[in-house]
Amino acid sequence: MLKFVYLYFIFILLFILVSSYRYVYRKRFKPNLKDHFTTIVVPARNEEKDVSELIECLIAQNYPTEMFEILIVNDRSTDRTEEIIKDYAAKYKNINYITITETNHNLMGKQNALDIGIRAAKGEIILLTDADCIIPNLWVRSMVKMFNSPNVGLVVGKTEIYEPKTFWDRFQVLFHRLNIEIAQVSIMVGKYTSGMGNNLGVSKSAYISIGGYPKLGKSILDDEILVRGVAKAGYELRAAVYKDSIVHTKPMPDLKSLQKQHIRWIDGGLHYKSPTRFGILTYYIFNIYIIYLLFVGAVFRDYYAFACVVVKILSDFLFMFQLDSKHDERHVRIYEDFLFAIIMPYYVFWLTTKSLFFRQKIEWKTEISKRSEK
Repeated sequence: MLKFVYLYFIFILLFILVSSYRYVYRKRFKPNLKDHFTTIVVPARNEEKDVSELIECLIAQNYPTEMFEILIVNDRSTDRTEEIIKDYAAKYKNINYITITETNHNLMGKQNALDIGIRAAKGEIILLTDADCIIPNLWVRSMVKMFNSPNVGLVVGKTEIYEPKTFWDRFQVLFHRLNIEIAQVSIMVGKYTSGMGNNLGVSKSAYISIGGYPKLGKSILDDEILVRGVAKAGYELRAAVYKDSIVHTKPMPDLKSLQKQHIRWIDGGLHYKSPTRFGILTYYIFNIYIIYLLFVGAVFRDYYAFACVVVKILSDFLFMFQLDSKHDERHVRIYEDFLFAIIMPYYVFWLTTKSLFFRQKIEWKTEISKRSEK
């Protein structure tokens, strides 16, 4: 009984140890120091509240203006998004836009917008972000320097929650850090899982050579299938582990919106044939076992079972704590690390159960789609 929990504890310790390799990764990495013409592709659907702030961030980039373009793909917006983009495009020569008026039923809306934007891009290096993000002024430079070899096909950057204020905002901080930590550590050791779609870099030649999203297929996880597609084609992947490459995204406004976002991630991972599915299901089964031990301990006063649950909680706390402490922006209090260590497994368990047995459709930007496997 206890040996499975001990194995989990050892796995957490090993992961923490491997994640510290980022410091060696930084020292060994020889960056590309030349400026390359770069295109920033931004899919935007009904983003009138946020798109101006993003464009201001991109205009302020510490990168030669003549060496990058901002290409915003207006994806069937029904608000003032297109009007705002047009105003900026009239003022700045390096801002261009494309307006999509029809739905592509073979792709998700964001996939279609990205595909159109990447194919229309003038740059060989393509940087992808979302309209609701806040970008540091060295972001372009820090991402471009990761393309230090012609065979580098994709770069996975980091995403943080912008100015977390509430308990659930800080919960999102750890959830984001957990996902991106797994993605970047995997890349640093020569493997791959996924990335955050609001902070990715991809070479245009790599994207075209794999056939882009039309070849990869329809999926709500546009970032994961792109990472896997580029990696499987034999291109090298890089993890942008520098502070200047961190993109901030605004937190979900409430718990309901947060659950929709997380269900979308979990649902996509479960119904896309990949190691991610194996990881989610393994974690799900392990948590069923922990719930069983909790039940046995409570009903039969089995202190041995309780001890197993305590070891599991302490393992998760250790992981949460180190995940937060290694960042310059420490938003989460220590007692919240402990609370999240208790909450997180059952929160993920509940969402995975909903995805497996109850949900048939997933929502994104007013779009509703059925599950699809690839």
